[in-house]
Amino acid sequence: MRHVPRALVIASVAATLLAGCSAPVETPGTRTYDVPGSDGLTVSAPSSWTSSSVDGVYYLSSPTEVDGVRPTVVIVPGPLEGQSLDEAAGQTSLYGTEHLREWRVVDEGADTLGGFDAYRVSGEHETRGVDVVEDVVVAGIGEDEAAWVTITTAAGDSEGAAEARAVAEQISLR
Repeated sequence: MRHVPRALVIASVAATLLAGCSAPVETPGTRTYDVPGSDGLTVSAPSSWTSSSVDGVYYLSSPTEVDGVRPTVVIVPGPLEGQSLDEAAGQTSLYGTEHLREWRVVDEGADTLGGFDAYRVSGEHETRGVDVVEDVVVAGIGEDEAAWVTITTAAGDSEGAAEARAVAEQISLR
C-alpha cells in the first residue's frame, strides 16, 4: 500500500505549497492535464490553477488562499492491491489518525468522482496552526486500479472547497 500513506501525507503538506507547471492541453478557460504515472487518466482545471508532479504525486492548486491555504487537489494513481475502495480509504484514514496532528474523521461513505465509483473519507486536522479540511476519495479507475484524490482547503473556505471539488470531478480516462 505504498500509495495510500504517501497520498495523505503529501496532501496535508500540499495545502501550503504548490506552484509549477506541466504541459497542459489548452481549452478556453481550462487546461487538461495528463496525470503522470497513470494509464490515460486526465484532469481539467481552470487556467489560473497551477500544477506540479513530484514522485508520482500530482498536484493542482488554486491561486487564491484562505488563512495561507490554497485549495488543492492531489492525485496519486496506483493499484488497489486486492483491496476494496472502502478498505483503501480506511487505510488512508488510519494513517491520518496515526500521523497527522489532531486528525479526526468527520464523515465517510460511498461516493462517485468523475463518474467513477469511489469511497470518501472526510476529515479535519491542523497544519501549521491552521485548521484544514480534507476529503480523501479513492476512485476505482480500472480493474484493481485506483486514483487517490485528496481535496484540501482551509476550514471555512466553502468557495475554495466547491472549486476544488469541481476540479476533482473532472478526472477522466482517455
